[in-house]
Amino acid sequence: LFYYRMARILYETLRADKVSVFRVRAQVCSLIADLLEFSVYDKRLKNRGDRDQQDMLIRLIGYLENHLMNEDILSDACLKFGISRKTFDRIVDGILGISARVLLDNLRVEKAKGLLKCAAKSTGYIMDVCGYFSENTFYRSFKKSTGLTPKEYREQIQMNNERDELKGYLDYET
Repeated sequence: LFYYRMARILYETLRADKVSVFRVRAQVCSLIADLLEFSVYDKRLKNRGDRDQQDMLIRLIGYLENHLMNEDILSDACLKFGISRKTFDRIVDGILGISARVLLDNLRVEKAKGLLKCAAKSTGYIMDVCGYFSENTFYRSFKKSTGLTPKEYREQIQMNNERDELKGYLDYET
């Protein structure tokens, strides 16, 4: 998505018409909005801490996000980065102020929320992709984080989308 946005910006700068300046500005604003929407690291930092630990945490989070469906993901991450589980917990707690298990649950719920926006994906598929091996655990974690069950969350998203479409339709003439 980011490469696409940057390519669109470059393409628009090559055009020489009167409105290309506005298109470039719109693409830059879209790129900034996408970067802010998809950056989870800076929003979650509790204190600045050591820069090396922050870099390690960012790499650990990236690894966790890419391997959510692994059953023993925290141990795998520790092996991959050559740190103990205690060090992993200390880094996460020192920078984010939460445990590694809570971080993992948050990442899984965020991924589930993104997948629930797509109506074609079944709850079982979403559970598997997010690394939940028990339906009860999935529902409990999701409800604890969002206050809604996955089905309620999906229905709420669909209702909001329908309202936005209806609102846009009604505001068309004005």
